[in-house]
Amino acid sequence: MTDLKIIMRIARTDLAILFYSPIAWFILIVFSFLTASGFASLMESIVTSYDLSGGDEVSLSSICFLGSYGFLSSIVSNIYIYIPLLTMGLISRETASGSIKLAYSSPVTSSQIVLGKYLAAIGFGCCLMLVPITSAIYGSLVIPSFDWAPILVALLGLYLLICTYCAIGLFMSSLTTYQVVAAVGTLIILAILNFIGGIGQEYDFIRELTYWLSINGRTIDMLNGVIRSEDVIYFIVVVTLFPGIYHFQTFIRPANYQSVPTSNQLSGIFCRSNGNRLSHFTSGND
Repeated sequence: MTDLKIIMRIARTDLAILFYSPIAWFILIVFSFLTASGFASLMESIVTSYDLSGGDEVSLSSICFLGSYGFLSSIVSNIYIYIPLLTMGLISRETASGSIKLAYSSPVTSSQIVLGKYLAAIGFGCCLMLVPITSAIYGSLVIPSFDWAPILVALLGLYLLICTYCAIGLFMSSLTTYQVVAAVGTLIILAILNFIGGIGQEYDFIRELTYWLSINGRTIDMLNGVIRSEDVIYFIVVVTLFPGIYHFQTFIRPANYQSVPTSNQLSGIFCRSNGNRLSHFTSGND
């Protein structure tokens, strides 16, 4: 079996586990409801303002979707709340149950496990993206002269932000066996990276430093329909950095995952199987 097939099988399994859990459906329902209601209220206010202005020639698609007060900007401001609930159990759940030890003792590399779980997370992110994409399609049907190009750029920026959040959440999930701790830690990190851009703006050095640390600020230009290679490279670096750190941790500690835990777990499986056979034999004699 090739590496790609192994990665895709791990991704499909983890994505199925996500949809079997109530947390994933809760995220989808709440995100869809709040996003749709926000879009409806925004459209209502824009249409009212447009009618009161006498139908001036303005780009309604840009006003509705782009800019700091557009529909996609509101999603960017709140999406960090949902990602910790999505990623909190990617690795911590299997670490707590012990199944991660069997995974590392099998002929599967740590990089394949990391990539498979990350693909499952961003696959669920694609499901979240269906809500703003559906809103954009509806907007193209009701807004005359709808400009798709900047809207697609803004949607790309939103999805890159989701991928970055998932990478950070995956790393935080690998640091603990408790899903709640992983969720709270991810939420704190994402909140810091979201609001650090407004700290110390009166000092040049601090302003430059917080600009580089602020993930949320990297989507500002994309939300205005402009792609900058600097922002794209930043997202790619962060996405590869955090899973890479987790892969490096498992690489320098192979004994913790392969030698001792595997023997203990095999002993437990052997004892449980013998106990089941003994109970079956005793019940048969009775």
